[in-house]
Amino acid sequence: MFLHYSTFFLQKTTLYKLQRKIYTISANNQLIGKIEETPASHKKITNQLVKLFAYQFISFDLQVLDSNGHILGWITKKQKGITTDFHLLSNEGELLATVQPKLKLSTATMTVIDKENKQLIQAKGDFGAIHYTVKACKNNTTIASIQKRSLVYDSIQDSIHQHDGYYLTMEKTDALTKLALLAIGIMIDVYIYHV
Repeated sequence: MFLHYSTFFLQKTTLYKLQRKIYTISANNQLIGKIEETPASHKKITNQLVKLFAYQFISFDLQVLDSNGHILGWITKKQKGITTDFHLLSNEGELLATVQPKLKLSTATMTVIDKENKQLIQAKGDFGAIHYTVKACKNNTTIASIQKRSLVYDSIQDSIHQHDGYYLTMEKTDALTKLALLAIGIMIDVYIYHV
């Protein structure tokens, strides 16, 4: 999955609460993929009602797609609730890992646990929740960072209407870690910044 990129920019493109959630993934100023909510997940009547108040509480299924529209994996939130786990699935739907959030007033921590219940990586945010350091659990070394930032646009209108995004900068990592970093970026957006 996007193996030869070491920096992604993940940005939400939907403007309204009742729209299907879509995130774009770009690298080197080029669109390389997107993450979008499936139509079935979007059309659930309970999800539509809850979206009016708080997107954090709904369950959803997100497809991770390359620039040609091929499914590379899935990010799902099966349980309704404010801080429930995200599940990372292969393109065939096989469980690869789980992302568990722990949100506190001073910090936010997201831990990725594989299907054998072994901790793989952990992302810890600072007080402002705009910078996250991601460490490998086996040797406690920093492998990535996630930073909430805005892009610079040519027009004031675009600057006002476009969402902030997340720069995901990483060392050489495997496909599962890249999927996990994208899921953590979405988790930060959904649980911390989504109003």
